Amino acid sequence: MTNIERWKSLFTGLHAPAQMVEWAWYSAVASAIERRVWIGDIERPILPSLYILFVTRPGVGKGNVLREVQSILRSQVRVNGDAVTPAVNIGPDSTNYADLMQMLGANQRKVKLPEGTTLHGRQEFGYASVSFILDELLTLLKKDSDDLVTFLLQGYMGVPHFKSTKHHGKDRYDACCVNLLACTTPDQIQKLAKMARSEEHTSELQSRLHLVCRLLL
Repeated sequence: MTNIERWKSLFTGLHAPAQMVEWAWYSAVASAIERRVWIGDIERPILPSLYILFVTRPGVGKGNVLREVQSILRSQVRVNGDAVTPAVNIGPDSTNYADLMQMLGANQRKVKLPEGTTLHGRQEFGYASVSFILDELLTLLKKDSDDLVTFLLQGYMGVPHFKSTKHHGKDRYDACCVNLLACTTPDQIQKLAKMARSEEHTSELQSRLHLVCRLLL
């Protein structure tokens, strides 16, 4: 039995669309490996950032998939002596930009590079990761959320993110790792499309979403 077959077996008997169970596997793996795995040059890595959006009418079972994914990821922990911390940093259902930056700053992690590989002369690097698992995508994309959307765009690409502060210049987040698994309905996806037509940042974010749809019951 392959790993993805084992994953699907966890959902046996659950009212949920098969294609969403499969895409949830890709999201869970991407959230778990964070920036510890990449393709290509370490200086210009291709990272496993996935922004996946389930689109169905209510009652089809997309929320069941999300709750299982969240439960599985929250059950994973890191043990370092007496300290036990979550293995995956799950973001809040609703947040603002300032609170998210504070959370990332408190969740810095380090990766030791393979023997013979260095980044800027060092054999380890720090990063900050967050995975959003949302019952409704639009709870994150509220009015005046341009800074948050900018962060999501840069987190998708894994490029440095700069946060301006009132008295201390700019804070720099060199290695962000962001994953997103969210749900919405056909009515709400129309609202997202309307936002994208009027807001350039939202349009760019929409272009990075992998839509997994089941529109017929």
